[in-house]
Amino acid sequence: MAVPSSWVWEAGTPTFSVQLAAVAVNNLNGTLGTPVRIPSVKAVMTDIKTITDQAQGDSKITAIAAQLISADLTIDTAGITFAAYQIMTGVTPTSSTVPTRSYLTYTNDRMPYFAMVLEAFGAEDAGDDVIFMPKCKITTGFSWKFEFGKIITPSIKAIAIPDLVLGDLIQVAKRPVIAAITMPPT
Repeated sequence: MAVPSSWVWEAGTPTFSVQLAAVAVNNLNGTLGTPVRIPSVKAVMTDIKTITDQAQGDSKITAIAAQLISADLTIDTAGITFAAYQIMTGVTPTSSTVPTRSYLTYTNDRMPYFAMVLEAFGAEDAGDDVIFMPKCKITTGFSWKFEFGKIITPSIKAIAIPDLVLGDLIQVAKRPVIAAITMPPT
């Protein structure tokens, strides 16, 4: 997917505060499911990974090769919905009538691919920064931190890889304003 021409890079403008994180099922056929917002996102850390090699000769390094291959993600939130967990884990919530409750049960489940979009305010009304990762998967798990007197903070760890149909590994752009959640972002 090419970045829409309405998105303009403005080098040097600071970005402030994550405002939106959403996930959608990646159907692995060039289409995505309905986006679901992850509420109360505290932070999303992306760590781009590369593979590298060096050519050496004549007692010196003569060339360096480096290629982007993936991005490690850590999503920290102060709450997450069953709908978002379902997209990221593939597990469907079940319910019972006595007592009335809904729950997720994890066994030996295989994790599906999902897409993720993030938005943050640009400073001085310069537009919002948008990051789109079309093909992500939970790989090292997810956890909940329970502390006395503190809000429970789920943390999800995933890896983004290139999607040859929907776009590259990661797309970073600036657009005029935060719009409705769409995948891929427009």
